Amino acid sequence: VNITTINVRSGGMLTHSANTNTQTFALNFTVHNLTIETGGAINATGKGYTEDSGNGAGGNGEGIGSAGGAGYGGKGGNSDGTPQGGSSYGSITMPIDLGSGGGGGYGQANSGGTGGGAVFINVTGTLNVTGIIVSDGTNGGGSTYGAGGGAGGSIYIIANNFTGSGSINASGGGGKDESIADGGGGSGGRIAIYYATKTFNGIIQAFGGTATSPAKAGATGTIFQQQTGTNGELIIDNTRGDATAITPVNSSLGGNVVDIFNASSATIRGDFITVTNKTYFSSGIVYMDAKLNGTSNVTVFKDAVLTYTANSNFSINITAANMIIVFGGMINATGKGYAGGSATSAGSGPGGGAAGISCVSGQDGAGAGYGGKGGNSGAPNAGGSSYGSITVPIYLGSGGGGGGACAADTGGGGGGAVFI
Repeated sequence: VNITTINVRSGGMLTHSANTNTQTFALNFTVHNLTIETGGAINATGKGYTEDSGNGAGGNGEGIGSAGGAGYGGKGGNSDGTPQGGSSYGSITMPIDLGSGGGGGYGQANSGGTGGGAVFINVTGTLNVTGIIVSDGTNGGGSTYGAGGGAGGSIYIIANNFTGSGSINASGGGGKDESIADGGGGSGGRIAIYYATKTFNGIIQAFGGTATSPAKAGATGTIFQQQTGTNGELIIDNTRGDATAITPVNSSLGGNVVDIFNASSATIRGDFITVTNKTYFSSGIVYMDAKLNGTSNVTVFKDAVLTYTANSNFSINITAANMIIVFGGMINATGKGYAGGSATSAGSGPGGGAAGISCVSGQDGAGAGYGGKGGNSGAPNAGGSSYGSITVPIYLGSGGGGGGACAADTGGGGGGAVFI
């Protein structure tokens, strides 16, 4: 739709028709001026994918028990049983997808939460949001066995002048707390806002849906903002979610120049991400599976853990102007190097320890080497050799040898690689 001026007054609402298991409907319009007054709304809550559908559908609890929450901007929360939360998908910078539906609980049709819808608004003049723009997922339902929450949807805004004091929200629905088993929360959705000038001072959020332990809350979604002619700003704020809920920063952002704020419980992936202003890592686990380049000031706050996914393709690699690790914050690559050997296998890596070869005492797996030689376990099970550079250490630590056929123990993993 292409219109000159739209005023959404108190009690008024713009929305789109509900989708089912395919993406058919979205709210998409271009307007010169758009005002959403207090009490007015653009509302696509629950207009996304329905139960068990979408690219990030929560694990189905039918025939099993409780169900997983849906994923979109982050991973959906796991149920307290077998069904897992749905996966993350879609674009951080151009979000156009629907939020996925939560998994349905055992014996309860249509109990999974519905995902949020998709909203695209192009305002060539002034966007004034004093009311709300919302595309939340809905809560899981059911009885006895809780269903998973739906994921938040998409809100994609382009505005010349962005003002107001209202709220913009694409949060996930909660997992159902039930008497026998509980469902996982849906993840937050995705919000992207582009503007030339901005005086908006309201609330923008994409939180994950809640869950009752031992079920897990959904991960937070992504909020991307960019002023014309400047670097983008990515916010991953999991302050009300589960510290283990992961929000991947996917290849749609790789190579872009951004400022990352409040990254918590995230996975940052891609070839590299360049940051020129501030990078804040707050409480939670952040998997740095991409190089962080630029001239930014990096701060790792209390209870934040900077690490990476354990495999030989990744390391922590940060270039910054200044870096502060606050007391209680941590960069931790323990066990992120080469894998230890299985029961009868040597450890991985150039200095992998030999595997145990018999059930005789002293014939167990040998230690791995890197900065020095690994310890022998007993002849002929020699420890791994030393390797690498003293002055420019960039290699992963090698894995220890497996414990042998009788012990059936796996060798310890090597330490990872950190460059700052």
